[in-house]
Amino acid sequence: MCSADCWTDHRLIISKLNIHIQPQRRPQGQRVAKRLDFSKLECSLAAQELVSALDCKLADLQANSDDIEKDWKTLKTSVYSTALQVLGPATRNHQDWFDANDTEIQKLLKEKRQLLRAHQNDSTSTAKKAAFVSKRSIVQARLHSMLDAWLSSKVDEIQGFADRHDTKRFHDALMAVYGPPSCGSSPLLSADGTTLLKGKKEILERWVEHFDSVLNRPLSINNEAIARLPQVAINPDLDIPPSVEEVAKAFKQMSSGKAPGPDAIPAKVFKFGGPTLLKHRPTWLSHIQQGAKRAEEERTKTTEKKLELRKARAASVTDTAPTHMCPTCGRGFRSRIGLISHLRTQCSGSSTKK
Repeated sequence: MCSADCWTDHRLIISKLNIHIQPQRRPQGQRVAKRLDFSKLECSLAAQELVSALDCKLADLQANSDDIEKDWKTLKTSVYSTALQVLGPATRNHQDWFDANDTEIQKLLKEKRQLLRAHQNDSTSTAKKAAFVSKRSIVQARLHSMLDAWLSSKVDEIQGFADRHDTKRFHDALMAVYGPPSCGSSPLLSADGTTLLKGKKEILERWVEHFDSVLNRPLSINNEAIARLPQVAINPDLDIPPSVEEVAKAFKQMSSGKAPGPDAIPAKVFKFGGPTLLKHRPTWLSHIQQGAKRAEEERTKTTEKKLELRKARAASVTDTAPTHMCPTCGRGFRSRIGLISHLRTQCSGSSTKK
């Protein structure tokens, strides 16, 4: 609509906008469960708190026998979340030599910084410069002596574990000093031994080629030899579920240093929360039985597929001519590794005897 001055009521506004388009987030895989801080269980109060928390958490937990997978997932999630809430995640375990001498190091560095600041404020003073240089030498010598003393004590500690054959503490001490190992792939030579493979994809393909030539060989199965094997009588007692006393005994005998399985529930949680977890024994027993049955079915299917694949590969191999010939006896081989084994064992032995 026009105004009294015959101008429109609209105005043109020119502006500059900075539009930031957020990049699409990559799909994240399944997160690894956090490790629990088991050092708190050394205190009896923390152990009692864990048992009480498990009692409260699992008191109202009801199992539905129709869906074992759902029941097991609910049980393990409840146990792990309760333990994580009570114990908390594990802290950094890597040790450095300056961790044990942090107070003294900070004091030495503070004195050196004060002398450095005084020298920078009055750079023409030779006395302040000499004091700073002297203090710097003293600090460096003191730090080197601290490092040597710390390394010497750690060496004695690790050597003591090795002398007592305490492999668990020996490994923990090494990991605390050096940290976790770095993951990487080492370069490999190609099949002909002329090319060095450095790419991850090429290295994996080379390993596949190697194991395919080593493991997938035509096999001759003697059914008569298999039939002569002694047959063991079937023990029906193995199908009986374990009793409560047997499960409690198994909980006590579990090693505390073992890594947790796919359920992320460590052995110490079963040890301290054993009586509470025994109440839900039918749930995880059914899960174990069904899991064992599925694993047996998958193992049978995998074995049948492998046998069919080997038979097909053996049929295809018999139709091909040998590509590697022995220069001594003229015997033919279809794989390079077979020729090498023949040269090392048979041909070399026969030539030496002659």
